[in-house]
Amino acid sequence: LDTALTGLASGNRAKIIEEDSPLELHQVIRTFNAMEEKLEASDVEKQELEDQRRKMLADISHDLKTPMTVIQGYINAMQDGLIPPSEQQKYLKIMNEKAEMMSNLISGFSDYSRMEHPEYQFTLERGDLSEYIREYMAERYDELSLSGYDLDVNVPEKRVMVDFDEKELRRVFDNILSNALKYTPSGTTIFVGLETEADGIIRGKDKHKKPTVYKGEIARLWIGDNGPGIPEELKAHIFDPFVIADNSRKSGRGTGLGLSIARKIVSGHGGRIHVLNHQETEKLF
Repeated sequence: LDTALTGLASGNRAKIIEEDSPLELHQVIRTFNAMEEKLEASDVEKQELEDQRRKMLADISHDLKTPMTVIQGYINAMQDGLIPPSEQQKYLKIMNEKAEMMSNLISGFSDYSRMEHPEYQFTLERGDLSEYIREYMAERYDELSLSGYDLDVNVPEKRVMVDFDEKELRRVFDNILSNALKYTPSGTTIFVGLETEADGIIRGKDKHKKPTVYKGEIARLWIGDNGPGIPEELKAHIFDPFVIADNSRKSGRGTGLGLSIARKIVSGHGGRIHVLNHQETEKLF
Protein backbone atom coordinates (compact mmCIF):
# COMPACT_ATOMS: atom_id res chain seq x y z
CA LEU A 1 0.00 0.00 0.00
CA ASP A 2 2.85 2.37 0.83
CA THR A 3 4.57 1.55 -2.48
CA ALA A 4 1.33 2.19 -4.40
CA LEU A 5 0.74 5.53 -2.66
CA THR A 6 4.31 6.62 -3.34
CA GLY A 7 3.92 5.63 -6.98
CA LEU A 8 0.65 7.57 -7.20
CA ALA A 9 2.37 10.73 -5.98
CA SER A 10 5.16 10.34 -8.56
CA GLY A 11 2.85 9.50 -11.45
CA ASN A 12 3.67 5.78 -11.58
CA ARG A 13 0.20 4.50 -10.79
CA ALA A 14 -0.65 0.84 -10.36
CA LYS A 15 -3.38 -1.22 -8.72
CA ILE A 16 -2.71 -3.34 -5.64
CA ILE A 17 -3.26 -7.08 -5.91
CA GLU A 18 -5.79 -7.71 -3.17
CA GLU A 19 -4.91 -11.40 -2.69
CA ASP A 20 -1.42 -10.49 -1.48
CA SER A 21 -2.68 -8.31 1.36
CA PRO A 22 -3.82 -9.03 4.91
CA LEU A 23 -7.56 -9.47 5.35
CA GLU A 24 -7.78 -6.38 7.55
CA LEU A 25 -6.58 -4.15 4.68
CA HIS A 26 -8.85 -5.52 1.95
CA GLN A 27 -11.40 -2.68 2.19
CA VAL A 28 -8.67 -0.02 2.16
CA ILE A 29 -7.13 -1.63 -0.92
CA ARG A 30 -10.49 -1.89 -2.66
CA THR A 31 -11.09 1.82 -2.04
CA PHE A 32 -7.61 2.64 -3.34
CA ASN A 33 -8.12 0.54 -6.47
CA ALA A 34 -11.51 2.16 -7.08
CA MET A 35 -9.88 5.57 -6.83
CA GLU A 36 -7.17 4.44 -9.22
CA GLU A 37 -9.78 3.32 -11.77
CA LYS A 38 -11.54 6.70 -11.57
CA LEU A 39 -8.24 8.55 -12.02
CA GLU A 40 -7.40 6.40 -15.02
CA ALA A 41 -10.82 7.01 -16.56
CA SER A 42 -10.41 10.74 -15.92
CA ASP A 43 -7.04 10.73 -17.68
CA VAL A 44 -8.53 8.92 -20.68
CA GLU A 45 -11.42 11.40 -20.89
CA LYS A 46 -9.01 14.33 -20.56
CA GLN A 47 -6.88 12.96 -23.41
CA GLU A 48 -9.95 12.42 -25.59
CA LEU A 49 -11.07 16.01 -24.98
CA GLU A 50 -7.59 17.28 -25.80
CA ASP A 51 -7.51 15.22 -29.02
CA GLN A 52 -10.95 16.53 -29.92
CA ARG A 53 -9.84 20.10 -29.27
CA ARG A 54 -6.78 19.70 -31.51
CA LYS A 55 -8.86 18.14 -34.28
CA MET A 56 -11.43 20.91 -33.96
CA LEU A 57 -8.78 23.61 -34.32
CA ALA A 58 -7.24 21.81 -37.30
CA ASP A 59 -10.66 21.50 -38.98
CA ILE A 60 -11.50 25.16 -38.33
CA SER A 61 -8.15 26.18 -39.79
CA HIS A 62 -8.71 23.99 -42.86
CA ASP A 63 -12.28 25.13 -43.48
CA LEU A 64 -11.36 28.82 -43.17
CA LYS A 65 -8.06 28.65 -45.02
CA THR A 66 -9.39 26.89 -48.14
CA PRO A 67 -11.99 29.50 -49.21
CA MET A 68 -9.72 32.33 -48.07
CA THR A 69 -6.97 31.04 -50.37
CA VAL A 70 -9.40 30.98 -53.30
CA ILE A 71 -10.60 34.53 -52.59
CA GLN A 72 -7.06 35.88 -52.26
CA GLY A 73 -6.00 34.13 -55.44
CA TYR A 74 -8.81 35.63 -57.50
CA ILE A 75 -8.26 39.10 -56.03
CA ASN A 76 -4.55 38.95 -56.91
CA ALA A 77 -5.40 37.74 -60.41
CA MET A 78 -7.80 40.67 -60.91
CA GLN A 79 -5.26 43.17 -59.59
CA ASP A 80 -2.64 41.80 -61.97
CA GLY A 81 -5.03 42.02 -64.91
CA LEU A 82 -5.07 38.26 -65.50
CA ILE A 83 -8.88 38.06 -65.55
CA PRO A 84 -10.59 39.92 -68.40
CA PRO A 85 -13.48 42.28 -67.47
CA SER A 86 -15.96 40.02 -69.26
CA GLU A 87 -15.25 37.18 -66.82
CA GLN A 88 -14.90 39.16 -63.61
CA GLN A 89 -18.57 38.72 -62.63
CA LYS A 90 -18.13 34.95 -62.74
CA TYR A 91 -15.17 35.10 -60.38
CA LEU A 92 -16.85 37.64 -58.12
CA LYS A 93 -19.75 35.19 -57.76
CA ILE A 94 -17.33 32.42 -56.76
CA MET A 95 -15.67 34.71 -54.20
CA ASN A 96 -19.07 35.63 -52.77
CA GLU A 97 -19.95 31.94 -52.37
CA LYS A 98 -16.64 31.27 -50.59
CA ALA A 99 -17.18 34.25 -48.29
CA GLU A 100 -20.67 32.96 -47.50
CA MET A 101 -19.17 29.56 -46.62
CA MET A 102 -16.80 31.24 -44.18
CA SER A 103 -19.65 33.27 -42.68
CA ASN A 104 -21.74 30.12 -42.16
CA LEU A 105 -18.82 28.35 -40.51
CA ILE A 106 -18.14 31.24 -38.13
CA SER A 107 -21.86 31.53 -37.35
CA GLY A 108 -22.10 27.80 -36.63
CA PHE A 109 -19.04 27.85 -34.42
CA SER A 110 -20.43 30.86 -32.57
CA ASP A 111 -23.69 28.98 -31.89
CA TYR A 112 -21.76 25.90 -30.78
CA SER A 113 -19.59 27.93 -28.39
CA ARG A 114 -22.62 29.78 -27.03
CA MET A 115 -24.31 26.51 -26.09
CA GLU A 116 -21.09 25.25 -24.50
CA HIS A 117 -21.22 28.05 -21.96
CA PRO A 118 -22.33 26.69 -18.56
CA GLU A 119 -24.69 29.63 -18.01
CA TYR A 120 -26.54 29.20 -21.32
CA GLN A 121 -30.23 28.51 -20.71
CA PHE A 122 -32.97 27.31 -23.04
CA THR A 123 -36.37 29.03 -22.97
CA LEU A 124 -38.57 26.04 -22.18
CA GLU A 125 -42.31 26.63 -22.41
CA ARG A 126 -45.22 24.20 -22.23
CA GLY A 127 -46.64 23.48 -25.67
CA ASP A 128 -48.27 20.94 -27.95
CA LEU A 129 -45.44 19.12 -29.72
CA SER A 130 -47.83 17.42 -32.17
CA GLU A 131 -49.19 20.72 -33.44
CA TYR A 132 -45.69 22.24 -33.52
CA ILE A 133 -44.43 19.44 -35.79
CA ARG A 134 -47.47 19.65 -38.08
CA GLU A 135 -47.04 23.40 -38.51
CA TYR A 136 -43.30 23.09 -39.14
CA MET A 137 -43.68 20.36 -41.77
CA ALA A 138 -46.50 22.32 -43.44
CA GLU A 139 -44.06 25.24 -43.82
CA ARG A 140 -41.42 23.00 -45.39
CA TYR A 141 -43.80 20.98 -47.59
CA ASP A 142 -43.62 23.14 -50.73
CA GLU A 143 -39.84 23.35 -50.59
CA LEU A 144 -39.45 19.59 -50.20
CA SER A 145 -42.06 18.83 -52.86
CA LEU A 146 -40.52 21.19 -55.43
CA SER A 147 -37.13 19.58 -54.78
CA GLY A 148 -38.61 16.17 -55.61
CA TYR A 149 -38.87 14.74 -52.10
CA ASP A 150 -41.82 12.81 -50.70
CA LEU A 151 -42.97 13.45 -47.13
CA ASP A 152 -44.45 10.90 -44.72
CA VAL A 153 -45.56 12.48 -41.42
CA ASN A 154 -46.90 10.26 -38.65
CA VAL A 155 -47.98 12.51 -35.76
CA PRO A 156 -50.79 11.63 -33.31
CA GLU A 157 -53.97 13.70 -33.35
CA LYS A 158 -53.90 13.98 -29.56
CA ARG A 159 -52.05 16.80 -27.85
CA VAL A 160 -48.55 15.96 -26.66
CA MET A 161 -47.79 18.58 -24.01
CA VAL A 162 -44.09 18.96 -23.22
CA ASP A 163 -41.67 21.74 -22.27
CA PHE A 164 -39.57 22.84 -25.24
CA ASP A 165 -37.80 25.83 -26.77
CA GLU A 166 -39.59 26.51 -30.07
CA LYS A 167 -36.71 28.41 -31.65
CA GLU A 168 -34.00 25.92 -30.73
CA LEU A 169 -36.10 22.84 -31.53
CA ARG A 170 -36.70 24.31 -34.97
CA ARG A 171 -32.93 24.43 -35.41
CA VAL A 172 -32.79 20.67 -34.74
CA PHE A 173 -35.35 20.05 -37.49
CA ASP A 174 -33.59 22.45 -39.86
CA ASN A 175 -30.18 20.86 -39.34
CA ILE A 176 -31.38 17.27 -39.81
CA LEU A 177 -33.56 18.06 -42.84
CA SER A 178 -30.72 20.09 -44.32
CA ASN A 179 -28.54 16.99 -44.22
CA ALA A 180 -31.30 14.95 -45.86
CA LEU A 181 -31.51 17.44 -48.74
CA LYS A 182 -27.72 17.55 -49.13
CA TYR A 183 -26.92 13.86 -49.06
CA THR A 184 -29.94 12.10 -50.59
CA PRO A 185 -31.14 12.15 -54.21
CA SER A 186 -34.41 13.55 -55.49
CA GLY A 187 -37.22 11.02 -55.05
CA THR A 188 -36.20 10.17 -51.48
CA THR A 189 -38.97 9.88 -48.88
CA ILE A 190 -38.45 11.81 -45.65
CA PHE A 191 -40.13 10.36 -42.56
CA VAL A 192 -41.16 12.34 -39.48
CA GLY A 193 -42.88 10.66 -36.56
CA LEU A 194 -43.86 11.24 -32.95
CA GLU A 195 -45.01 8.84 -30.26
CA THR A 196 -45.37 8.95 -26.49
CA GLU A 197 -44.51 6.43 -23.82
CA ALA A 198 -46.35 6.61 -20.51
CA ASP A 199 -43.64 5.03 -18.35
CA GLY A 200 -40.53 5.74 -20.38
CA ILE A 201 -37.01 6.14 -19.11
CA ILE A 202 -34.33 8.33 -20.68
CA ARG A 203 -30.75 7.96 -19.57
CA GLY A 204 -28.25 10.52 -20.73
CA LYS A 205 -25.95 13.33 -19.64
CA ASP A 206 -26.68 16.96 -18.90
CA LYS A 207 -24.69 19.94 -20.23
CA HIS A 208 -22.12 19.37 -17.48
CA LYS A 209 -21.76 15.72 -18.61
CA LYS A 210 -23.31 14.43 -15.41
CA PRO A 211 -25.51 11.31 -15.70
CA THR A 212 -29.23 12.05 -15.76
CA VAL A 213 -32.28 9.80 -15.60
CA TYR A 214 -35.79 10.95 -16.49
CA LYS A 215 -38.76 8.74 -15.63
CA GLY A 216 -42.37 9.35 -16.60
CA GLU A 217 -44.21 10.18 -19.82
CA ILE A 218 -41.76 10.97 -22.59
CA ALA A 219 -42.06 12.00 -26.23
CA ARG A 220 -40.07 10.04 -28.79
CA LEU A 221 -39.44 11.82 -32.08
CA TRP A 222 -37.76 10.44 -35.18
CA ILE A 223 -36.67 12.02 -38.44
CA GLY A 224 -35.24 9.90 -41.23
CA ASP A 225 -35.25 9.01 -44.90
CA ASN A 226 -34.92 6.00 -47.18
CA GLY A 227 -31.81 7.36 -48.88
CA PRO A 228 -28.31 5.81 -48.91
CA GLY A 229 -27.86 6.30 -45.16
CA ILE A 230 -24.90 7.36 -43.04
CA PRO A 231 -21.61 5.47 -43.62
CA GLU A 232 -20.98 2.93 -40.87
CA GLU A 233 -17.60 4.44 -39.99
CA LEU A 234 -19.26 7.80 -39.22
CA LYS A 235 -22.22 6.62 -37.13
CA ALA A 236 -20.33 6.44 -33.83
CA HIS A 237 -19.09 10.04 -34.18
CA ILE A 238 -21.79 11.67 -36.31
CA PHE A 239 -22.81 14.04 -33.48
CA ASP A 240 -19.24 15.14 -32.72
CA PRO A 241 -18.26 18.61 -33.97
CA PHE A 242 -16.75 18.90 -37.46
CA VAL A 243 -17.46 15.28 -38.39
CA ILE A 244 -18.37 15.13 -42.08
CA ALA A 245 -17.54 12.91 -45.00
CA ASP A 246 -14.26 13.73 -46.77
CA ASN A 247 -15.94 14.49 -50.09
CA SER A 248 -18.30 16.87 -48.27
CA ARG A 249 -15.42 18.78 -46.70
CA LYS A 250 -13.64 19.10 -50.05
CA SER A 251 -16.76 20.30 -51.80
CA GLY A 252 -17.67 22.76 -49.07
CA ARG A 253 -21.13 21.27 -48.60
CA GLY A 254 -21.09 21.42 -44.81
CA THR A 255 -19.29 22.53 -41.67
CA GLY A 256 -19.88 19.44 -39.54
CA LEU A 257 -21.50 21.46 -36.74
CA GLY A 258 -25.19 20.98 -37.53
CA LEU A 259 -25.72 17.62 -35.84
CA SER A 260 -23.42 18.54 -32.97
CA ILE A 261 -25.56 21.62 -32.28
CA ALA A 262 -28.68 19.43 -32.59
CA ARG A 263 -27.31 17.12 -29.90
CA LYS A 264 -26.66 20.04 -27.54
CA ILE A 265 -30.20 21.31 -28.05
CA VAL A 266 -31.77 17.90 -27.42
CA SER A 267 -29.58 17.40 -24.33
CA GLY A 268 -30.63 20.84 -23.11
CA HIS A 269 -34.22 19.59 -23.23
CA GLY A 270 -33.32 16.63 -21.02
CA GLY A 271 -33.43 14.30 -24.01
CA ARG A 272 -31.14 12.02 -25.94
CA ILE A 273 -30.41 11.83 -29.68
CA HIS A 274 -28.91 8.92 -31.56
CA VAL A 275 -28.79 7.23 -34.95
CA LEU A 276 -31.10 4.26 -35.43
CA ASN A 277 -29.56 1.02 -36.63
CA HIS A 278 -31.04 -1.02 -39.47
CA GLN A 279 -33.19 -3.23 -37.24
CA GLU A 280 -34.66 -0.24 -35.36
CA THR A 281 -35.39 1.52 -38.65
CA GLU A 282 -37.17 -1.55 -40.06
CA LYS A 283 -39.54 -1.57 -37.07
CA LEU A 284 -40.47 2.09 -37.60
CA PHE A 285 -40.73 2.25 -41.38
